[in-house]
Amino acid sequence: MFDVRNGKIGIIGCGNMGESLLAGLLNNNVKNITVSEKQEERSKYLKQKYPQTILTKDNQSLVKNSSVIILAVKPQDMESLLKEIPAFLNDSHLIISIAAGIKISFIERITQKSIPIIRAMPNLPALIGRGISAYSTSGKNKTIEKILDDTAEKILGSLGKVIKLEEDKMDTVTALSGSGPAYVFYMLEAMIDAGVKLGITEAQAKELSVQTIIGAAKMIEKGEDPATLRKKVTSPKGTTEAALKVLIDNKWKEILTQAIENAKARSEELSK
Repeated sequence: MFDVRNGKIGIIGCGNMGESLLAGLLNNNVKNITVSEKQEERSKYLKQKYPQTILTKDNQSLVKNSSVIILAVKPQDMESLLKEIPAFLNDSHLIISIAAGIKISFIERITQKSIPIIRAMPNLPALIGRGISAYSTSGKNKTIEKILDDTAEKILGSLGKVIKLEEDKMDTVTALSGSGPAYVFYMLEAMIDAGVKLGITEAQAKELSVQTIIGAAKMIEKGEDPATLRKKVTSPKGTTEAALKVLIDNKWKEILTQAIENAKARSEELSK
């Protein structure tokens, strides 16, 4: 159906996530990429930063001249976009949607086309090639499914790691890893603010906090259990125990769980 290296890729909408896909593909020597971006200032920025990329404001022309169409617009803009392009879609196309909450069945219903679709959820660290993307597919048989899996691995793999899940898990993915970087950034804000409040400079607090997050994540990445590692750091009647008592007493874990549940509920709302 499609060869990532030799096929023509079109990206509709090039905000942060669209740009991360563009940069990832270019970094992997993928050529023949066209981007449709209607915001004038954003378009100027993209033209300057990625001169090897074709820029347009014509979604229909992009679809007509691309093999893979990556839909990177906001969820609320998806329906109007999909109504623009059905006449230009055919069996040789593949659609990849990275819009939160947008189901494969929604794309099929609006376009009235039975073409291969990948629903994906990358996250912001994709901008530096350290993202995690989850995806599900509309593969109707093993042959199509294999092609879609290979294509997802090649395209999404340019952004970082990739996992495949059933589509009914994608709202959870959106809430956990899609929105997840914001939870970490918010915690880092608090840690840095606390360091400054307690007498060190902002630069010092930032370096200490960021390296702590990176080091802790790398330990877990090597296979160690978070709860076990937490216990290793927590000496009886020590400083860590005193800190964790505040978090536990204020139900920090329950609050974070509720936040992720709210994000999932919003993703489900967007799908309607």
